Amino acid sequence: MNAFLARLPDPELDWVDGLPYSKRFRDIYCASDGPAETQRVFIEPARLLDRIAAARQFTVVELGFGTGLNFLTLALKLRDCCSTTRVRYIAIERYPLESHDLMRALGSFGIPSHDVQALAAQLPPRVPGWHRRYFNSGDLELTLFYGDVALGMKELTGRDKAGVDAWFLDGFAPSRNPGMWDPAILAQMRDVTKTNGTVTTFSAAGEVRRALQANGFQVRRIEGKPGTKRHTTLGLIADTSYRPPPLTKNVRVVGGGLAGSIAARTLAMKGLDVELIEKQAYLGSATSAIPAAIQHPRYSAANTPLAQYRVHAYAHASALLSQFGSTRVGGLHLPDDGMPPERLHKIAELLGSGWCEWLDADAVAEVTQGLIRRAGAWHPVSAIVKGPDICAKLSQHRRIRIITDQAHVFVTACDVPTIFATGCELLGSSEQVSLETMVIPGQVDAFVPTEPKPLTACIVAHNGYVASSESRLYAGSTYEYTRWAPGVATKTNRARITHLFPKQRLNHVESFRERRVVSSDRLPIVGQVGEHSWVSLAHGSSGTISTPFAAELLASAILQEIPISSDAAGRLLAPERFRSRQARRPNPLTRGFQARPNAE
Repeated sequence: MNAFLARLPDPELDWVDGLPYSKRFRDIYCASDGPAETQRVFIEPARLLDRIAAARQFTVVELGFGTGLNFLTLALKLRDCCSTTRVRYIAIERYPLESHDLMRALGSFGIPSHDVQALAAQLPPRVPGWHRRYFNSGDLELTLFYGDVALGMKELTGRDKAGVDAWFLDGFAPSRNPGMWDPAILAQMRDVTKTNGTVTTFSAAGEVRRALQANGFQVRRIEGKPGTKRHTTLGLIADTSYRPPPLTKNVRVVGGGLAGSIAARTLAMKGLDVELIEKQAYLGSATSAIPAAIQHPRYSAANTPLAQYRVHAYAHASALLSQFGSTRVGGLHLPDDGMPPERLHKIAELLGSGWCEWLDADAVAEVTQGLIRRAGAWHPVSAIVKGPDICAKLSQHRRIRIITDQAHVFVTACDVPTIFATGCELLGSSEQVSLETMVIPGQVDAFVPTEPKPLTACIVAHNGYVASSESRLYAGSTYEYTRWAPGVATKTNRARITHLFPKQRLNHVESFRERRVVSSDRLPIVGQVGEHSWVSLAHGSSGTISTPFAAELLASAILQEIPISSDAAGRLLAPERFRSRQARRPNPLTRGFQARPNAE
């Protein structure tokens, strides 16, 4: 059975003389001199810093992420030398640590606390699959695979064509963790290692050295820590048959809303020169200009590709947009028609308190400072997003060239890879029907209490949402599948607030109306539609969550690198899904759905 969404096994962590110790493997995670050991074992023998400085792009793969010590040590060294090389750091870990344990483990090595906290804050929930985070202004890309090493290596070697420059083998000792050192895995390493690629490891075990030699690596023993007899190992492969594809250098993004701006930034962080085209005078207009968009999850606790997509997309978006000005206020999900209490309990158990925690009424009152006194699920990293501000910050990158006041033109035969993120300005009537999309008006309303007093900033989800921010209460967004009479949307949104806060008296301040694109299955449309043409469309009211994930999928596909989704989750969003469905059943848009309902 595929583990699309399941909590990973506990690492069975203990502490010995202040160092993290694995009870499962009966071994310590790292030596007492931590960063010095990383430098001595993994970085210096491979001449890593010199090789990175001479490269446009460099890939490190670590088997056994553990405490993150090797990654953080390398990250700080790259930052200190002002490296602008794009570095991909890919790590596979079966038993990931919780954030608080990682902070404790790294806290004893003299690493600046803010750097330790920055890494801990970016850790994904402990669920299977691929996760991606950015550091050092985006030049350092951390890709984590949580799961079995055999599966991780199979997917990496089968789906990533960029090749590997350096391997860190840092699993527990071969005698205690033989699965990590399987000869079949070492053979897979050879198949994707680039010429002059290296392997460094603390292990000098004979079986490891012989397996590396059998796969074409020239092996050397490296002197260990002064005063000890322990040696480490360096492997070098002088020439291989592996040839990565030529690096893509240029890409175009059409549409400067949230989907387009995030796509442009993601591609720029991966080393591409990006031309970002927007028809308006500024980025973040139209639907992306909503004054208080929320970033709050739509979780499912089922073990399905859809549930995996929702968790991974939310975690990725939360981590990325927090670097560009989203405001984490926390979100309370009260049981409602689509999310009964037992499902919220299950989600909290699955993800852990760093992502979702069931709170009783008193605890809810405490975190909302008395705003709400009802039991519900608390999501501490839910955030409020101001679209224009975020889009402006995303676009501020040395590799992004912005062109505004230029009409959007859709052509499938593009001269460079082109991503169309054009929102309601769809590809044309035929594409709209074939992709099963509808344009639906909606409205968000802002209110202020008649008795002004400080409001705790937070999000409350309950058959819609209410967000408090900067002394205002925002409610929405309406989904108007048919024409609504004037004033109905505002009345509906006012009712959302009064249902949650019956004693609150409100003055209406303003309304924000726009149209959003939704697909017939309510999922975004992300993928290739022509030889050099790609789309990121139909994000509906979930764009603050789905657009960063979509950008990663598209960038990974264009560059032929490992994506942050399983094949099954990727197929959920692919444009061709509608073609296969229409071969089995009629297109729902031809059976009475109104493709473009009139807006007020």
